[in-house]
Amino acid sequence: GAEFGGPIGGKWAPEEGVGVGMRLSVSLFATLCGSFQLGYHLAVLNAPLESVAQSLGFDAETFSGLVTSSLLVGSLLASVPCQLADRRWGPRQLLVFSAFPLIFGCVGSALAANVWALLAGRLVVGLGIG
Repeated sequence: GAEFGGPIGGKWAPEEGVGVGMRLSVSLFATLCGSFQLGYHLAVLNAPLESVAQSLGFDAETFSGLVTSSLLVGSLLASVPCQLADRRWGPRQLLVFSAFPLIFGCVGSALAANVWALLAGRLVVGLGIG
């Protein structure tokens, strides 16, 4: 296996000929962005949850469950088709394509006038995350 050499010039550097390529670094970054998106969108309504639930006529507990589960259902629905699309078109095109449901879902959630529009927006965001 590849081992890292000691400090060279005050910093740790891999031995010559061993390194992480740019392609792997970009792929790793994209993968971590997907995890970040899921965590962010699950937590984004935590702070204003009570006021949003009240303005839409729901109690906070029911509203929290609906909002969270709609996002997770969207992610689940998109996971298998995204696996197939990844094999066919590759991760780069899939990441570009997944930005569209994220944008439309976020705009739809922000403009939601009732709870069903908000849940639909969250479902679309889930499709982008999945």
